[in-house]
Amino acid sequence: MKNIILSMMMISFFISCGPSQVDEDALNKLVGDWKTTSEEALALSEDVGNQLSLVQADSSNTTAEQDPPAVMDEAKANCENSLKELQSKVASFIEEWRESSLEFDELTNQMQMTSWTEENAAKLDAMELELRKKEVDIAQWRKDLEEINQRCGIPNATMDETQI
Repeated sequence: MKNIILSMMMISFFISCGPSQVDEDALNKLVGDWKTTSEEALALSEDVGNQLSLVQADSSNTTAEQDPPAVMDEAKANCENSLKELQSKVASFIEEWRESSLEFDELTNQMQMTSWTEENAAKLDAMELELRKKEVDIAQWRKDLEEINQRCGIPNATMDETQI
């Protein structure tokens, strides 16, 4: 009889260690949001690189008939520097994001193994907060890119139609 009670207690302990349905739903939503944010960051990086290539190609194709060379060179240099600065920010972000993604993968693996703890729930909350902050960063950098494009007269051909 003691063995049965002990077995039942151990089974209920293992079952209670698993994530609740609320935790599972939150994690599933976070997984989807994480993937979307990863895709947005990579798309932004590609867009910035494309715009930088346009500026660099355009600066090598300028003719004397347009603006005085000194004015043209300074404007192109400002545009190029602004894009390089933005590209550096996005590249740093992507590197940090990769590290966070490793932690995120570890958390999702723990959930799959049902070794869910209060620490996991706290990590989930922290990762969601980090995700929301990164979404704001990406949105701001997208606006910065649009402003640079307008200031420098760069076409938005590489940008997603939903972002224009």
